[in-house]
Amino acid sequence: MVRILKQAAVLACLSWAGPLQVSAGDPEDNAAAQYKAASLLQTGGMYKSAAAAWERFLNRYPEDRLIASAMNRLGWCYVSLKRYSEAARVFANASALYPASPDLRLMLSGLAFAHFKLAETGKYTYADAAEDFRRVVAAAPNSDDAKQALTFMAYCHVRDGHLDDAHNSIQELLTRWKSGPFVADAWFLRGLIDEKSGKYEQAAESFNTLISGWPKHNKLANAHLHLGQISVRERKYSQAAEHFRKASDDPKSSVADVALYDLGRALEENGSDEDAHAAFASMSRRFPKSKFAEKAKVACLRLEESAAVRDALLQSRTEKKID
Repeated sequence: MVRILKQAAVLACLSWAGPLQVSAGDPEDNAAAQYKAASLLQTGGMYKSAAAAWERFLNRYPEDRLIASAMNRLGWCYVSLKRYSEAARVFANASALYPASPDLRLMLSGLAFAHFKLAETGKYTYADAAEDFRRVVAAAPNSDDAKQALTFMAYCHVRDGHLDDAHNSIQELLTRWKSGPFVADAWFLRGLIDEKSGKYEQAAESFNTLISGWPKHNKLANAHLHLGQISVRERKYSQAAEHFRKASDDPKSSVADVALYDLGRALEENGSDEDAHAAFASMSRRFPKSKFAEKAKVACLRLEESAAVRDALLQSRTEKKID
């Protein structure tokens, strides 16, 4: 009876209705060959074909020794295809049926991630997704999967508005690991959480830790942007301007338009109208499609009423005519 129930649970993972027909003369009709063929398709990024191959495998060999691995791989194919409901069903069945499988942490990670993506569409709750990620940490506490799970737990808590819980999840990661994958991202995320919570000193500490510890990180410009915004809150406009310059000058920056606009505002607040005008003009010229472009143009027009800016523009135009 137990064996029959297991077979039924395995077959319940299949997304199509009814079994596929098997040709008696099919030379590939054996478990090892089917497993290898499906694996090659998945490794090659052919996820739709791979998913169909794993489905055939589950249908034909529900008692094979590789069935747990096949279910795990099918689940990840569904994730790659963004079929998150099907992925969650497969991972849930696989982890329940085969708790001793060496693939258990991958199954639990897949289940948690699929639920996280479903939560983004309102088909699951972030609170329950956070619990799924906690199960990953419990199953493999010293793995990179645990680091990633703690990071996603923090995102779940942020989405639910539980910023203290989000901070605690990230702090758990940073307390247990000082380097390696996800640690730099964790410092950035902790900075965002603390900034959102109004803990600006702690946020600045996190962003500065990222900058000093990972000087080539892809979030470096973002960290400088947030440090600049924190400095503006503290009315430290010269310090803010330095951070905004670094954020806008970084060739990998994805926030250069925001940084240039904020640079103009900081310089204007600091009384440097001429430099502020130059920053706004540069922003609208370099990023004409940015949502800040129109605001930058308005700021330029406002500043052109300043005597210092008028004189600088007049001098610049005169020099161009002489040249």
